[in-house]
Amino acid sequence: MKKILSLLLVLTLVFTLAACNKDNPSLSDTDTSTTQTETESTDTNDTQTSETDTDESSSDTETPSSSTPTSIPTTNTNKPTTNSNPTSTHTHIYSAATCSEPKKCKICSAINGKALGHNYENGMCKRCSAKDPNYVRYTIIYNANGGWGETKSSTHIYNESRALSKNGFRKAGYTFAGWSTNQHATSAHYTNTQTVKNLTKTNGDTITLYAIWKKSQTYAFEDLMPLEDSIDNIKFNQTALDSTGKTHNNVAILTYPGGVYKKASESERFTSGQFTKIKGTIIPISSELLEADSQTVIYIYADGEKIYESPEMNKYSSSEAFEVDISGANTIKIRIGDRQYWSPCGELIIENLILVR
Repeated sequence: MKKILSLLLVLTLVFTLAACNKDNPSLSDTDTSTTQTETESTDTNDTQTSETDTDESSSDTETPSSSTPTSIPTTNTNKPTTNSNPTSTHTHIYSAATCSEPKKCKICSAINGKALGHNYENGMCKRCSAKDPNYVRYTIIYNANGGWGETKSSTHIYNESRALSKNGFRKAGYTFAGWSTNQHATSAHYTNTQTVKNLTKTNGDTITLYAIWKKSQTYAFEDLMPLEDSIDNIKFNQTALDSTGKTHNNVAILTYPGGVYKKASESERFTSGQFTKIKGTIIPISSELLEADSQTVIYIYADGEKIYESPEMNKYSSSEAFEVDISGANTIKIRIGDRQYWSPCGELIIENLILVR
């Protein structure tokens, strides 16, 4: 029993010191060590009687509900608390949408809507200048293939239908049959001004089309190549009224304007000895330049020598058909003139002005 009372006394002292320590942490280590020494001393003194009192202690001792005191941690209320995952609220400030990016908040990167997408035109986006990966633009150039004249190149877009340029080439003794990618083709693959599509899939490519010619027995005079530096002011492929009011298509108009510094109509062109005849029909035109007393005439020259002179014509004259031998001639010139100096003006048309092989 004495042992039990001593033990209870020691426990009471320990609890008391623990409570004091919690309220006043300035207590020295010496007090604690003293308490421990006393506890050990008491235990030693009671050891001698432990054997005799064992049974009594096991029968009379009441076990306390808790032999070890529980320490409750304290919180320092002076330290500020922080929220590791704060929820912030703000008004979204969106950047403008682009071709590849939607609207996006500058603060939180929230997305609003979709990207605009590219708006391609002529192979480039009108908003961001990005190149269209599917854009194919190519050029077609035209080759006279033995002829003369000029035909402008044309630009084409893949998957778009566009017409070929109008033929501007001529070749003496031949008629234009069409175009081919083969220079030596005997037949045309494309007709004049034909609509074509997708001649190549390569962007920036250049396609050459060659003129294809067919020999003919007759050939239009205006299709001959003119001499360099010569006067060439006859109006070909015209529509005009004759003095009776009848309409004539695809005629040549020759004007004699009068005056010292005005040039009368004439044209000199190469025939290269290919033709045997030149023919046509001279018709008085309904024009103020052709008067009742005019004495207007048409001259034809072969290699510089005059080989034909028409009758004098005025507004009341009848039509005059002609057919002149030009065998072996390398050049042919047609010119308008007037027999009388006091008649300053004159104008005539020639219908079906052609050369014959």
